[in-house]
Amino acid sequence: MSFITRLALSRRPVTILIVILLFAAGIYSYNTIQRELFPAIEFPNIIVSAYYGNSDPETIMRDITEPIEDAISGVSGLKEVESTSTESQATVLATFQFGTDMEEAEREIESAVNGVTLPADAFTFVSRIGSDTFPVMQLTVSGDTDIPSLQRLVDDVIEPRIKRVEGVSTIYIQGEVEEQVVVEADTDKLRDLGLSMFHLSEAISGNNSSRPAGSIRTGGTAYPVRTTGEFGSIQDIRDLSIGFERTG
Repeated sequence: MSFITRLALSRRPVTILIVILLFAAGIYSYNTIQRELFPAIEFPNIIVSAYYGNSDPETIMRDITEPIEDAISGVSGLKEVESTSTESQATVLATFQFGTDMEEAEREIESAVNGVTLPADAFTFVSRIGSDTFPVMQLTVSGDTDIPSLQRLVDDVIEPRIKRVEGVSTIYIQGEVEEQVVVEADTDKLRDLGLSMFHLSEAISGNNSSRPAGSIRTGGTAYPVRTTGEFGSIQDIRDLSIGFERTG
């Protein structure tokens, strides 16, 4: 029989008291310990996102992606760089060695990107990847109606209300559909008026467009400006004027 066993048997009240204290301390610790479903984890990655409206992937790669890659290639601790160039957007993912000071790395990346000469209408932002950047809630919307009607409900009612909730950072909507309007032309009437399908096509495209209009700089940050002249309803298309009439 060991010394601890003999001591426990000879001092039974003290042993029971110690066990009770340990049990109470365990319950207290369990109730007060901090627990998180998504604990804060910082990954050694930094994302540089750039937007350049109305540009094809080749232009994005030549004018946006490659200059950014060249600029950040000398940042200390950088392990590898991966990039994706799509229409109007470039994404550059910088991966660092584990143990790198990511706050300092982010500052270096921002400084390098700010020193890149990009097109006037392009704008960029730099962000780190952490566990708190992942979505923590998913909502599903369904109803006895068509998808476009549900989409309008989400865009006009549900999304604005969720954005007003304190702590909401970003909302991503999946399952959207792009509504299309088919215009059937009366070719005989167009011919009688001295018009053609080209005039009709030019009138529709010219009155339903969104173009870059420069940028506004405030406090060292550039905000892109766009001019919009898009149709808001079917009635706008019905009211569209095609061609012109000379008088005098």
